[in-house]
Amino acid sequence: MLVLPYALGVVALLLALFAGYHAWRELRVSNLLIYGIGLLELGVLVQLGVFAAALVATGRVVDGPVLVAYLIAAVVVPPAATIWGIADASRWGPGVLAIGLVAVAVLCLRVASIWSAVPAAGG
Repeated sequence: MLVLPYALGVVALLLALFAGYHAWRELRVSNLLIYGIGLLELGVLVQLGVFAAALVATGRVVDGPVLVAYLIAAVVVPPAATIWGIADASRWGPGVLAIGLVAVAVLCLRVASIWSAVPAAGG
């Protein structure tokens, strides 16, 4: 189950590099970047569902509110950064996306660390 947040973190970092390239070359946000962020958003929504279901069914002692807050933040950041990045016509539009995508990577890795920090109860 921990493969999903690590994979999403890597995808988010790769997209952040691509957005950073756009900012460096003073390009506007491209359709390819938006499609990549859309796929990342689908993955983050799947992560939200998987971890929410696992949180309900688990015997682990997990800080549920913190985990849910990280999961929700990971869902909210990509669309917000995308809207802001598209609205900003300067070179910093893609820069905003790059920063937002790095934040998503950190959020996904934090979800993995919260989940793996405490062993299952009774074992």
